[in-house]
Amino acid sequence: LQNGNNADGILLRSSPKTRPINFIPDVNPKEAMETFKAVFTDYLSCRPSDRYFLASLIPNTLFIKFTEDIGLTKLTGGTGTGKSKAAAMSSALIYGEEYVNASTAAADFSSAAMNPLIILDNLETKSLNKGKKEFLLVSATGGGREKRKTGTDSETVNEKSNAQIIVTAIEPFEDQEMNKRTSEIILSRQYRHPKYPGPSEVLSKIRAERDLIWSAFFKIAAHNVLPDFNKKRKAALQFICSKFPD
Repeated sequence: LQNGNNADGILLRSSPKTRPINFIPDVNPKEAMETFKAVFTDYLSCRPSDRYFLASLIPNTLFIKFTEDIGLTKLTGGTGTGKSKAAAMSSALIYGEEYVNASTAAADFSSAAMNPLIILDNLETKSLNKGKKEFLLVSATGGGREKRKTGTDSETVNEKSNAQIIVTAIEPFEDQEMNKRTSEIILSRQYRHPKYPGPSEVLSKIRAERDLIWSAFFKIAAHNVLPDFNKKRKAALQFICSKFPD
């Protein structure tokens, strides 16, 4: 779409990290979801229920602006349990590349305003400085920060986090405010796929099927999620509030 020239006159802001997706109009969602499970979900070395939670984070990037409280996802486990590999798999499917890099808090804020996924790899307690902690708490609550606009002394810009955050670490968070906003997934060798082909092969499979999987996500969103969305969202929130009041 040309920026601003769509029917609703909406100015679109692109994610500089995301590679193009070639939409497949006649995609079969059921077959595509079976492929998604085979190349992504089955290779996550955690409990089946947690695999589906991590899998749900991928299409949820389409709906990140429909909620205020985003929360954090933390992949925890010993060395060699597949924490960074799971994060890389998520990045490969969303972006088409593996963005599992070290970064500053300032870079994280700027990136989270434009990109749907931020991965903080090996973020142990000793490296959790004030800036990183502020970024995690602000992102978890769907907030942002105001900063001075480059090249001016008076104008400011607001960097609002529109990203899901995945953290990998061996140690648990020590801060209770962080723990309350974190879904912790335990990874273990006992859950590893018996025929795991290795990280390079898995990432290659994900990239090869990326167009198919996202085409299915778009079709599901258009036909099954967005119609009567507000009604469905209200019912879901009422269920959560009654079933899990705390």
